[in-house]
Amino acid sequence: MLTDDIIIVKNTTAIGVAKMRQKEPSLLSQGGREMKKITSLKKGIMILKRLSEKPYEMSAIELSNDLGINRSTVHRILNHLIEENLIEQNIENKKYRLGYITHKIGKGYVESREYLEID
Repeated sequence: MLTDDIIIVKNTTAIGVAKMRQKEPSLLSQGGREMKKITSLKKGIMILKRLSEKPYEMSAIELSNDLGINRSTVHRILNHLIEENLIEQNIENKKYRLGYITHKIGKGYVESREYLEID
C-alpha cells in the first residue's frame, strides 16, 4: 500500500472480503475490513471541488488537512493542475484557487444546454 493512499473502511465478513477480492482487484482487505484506494484522479477532483467552495483560496497544508490527503500528494496534484491551468496560485498569499480553464469548462456546460435551471 502506498503511503499517500486514502482508505475507505467498512466492516464486513471474511467471506464477503474473499468474494470482493475475486470480483474487484482494487479492493484490499485488512483485518476483515473492506478498504478501497482513492486514485490520484479522484484526489484531484476532490481538490477542484474544495476550491469551488468558500474559502475559494487555500494553501496546500489547508487542503491536505481539510481533505485528509497526504501533503506531498496534494503538492504533486496541485502542480499537475497548475500545468493544465485548472488552478492557479495567488502570488501575494501563495494560496491556490481555480484557474481560467475551470471557467471555460463551466461555460461549455452552460452553452451545451438549451436552458439552465437554477435551484
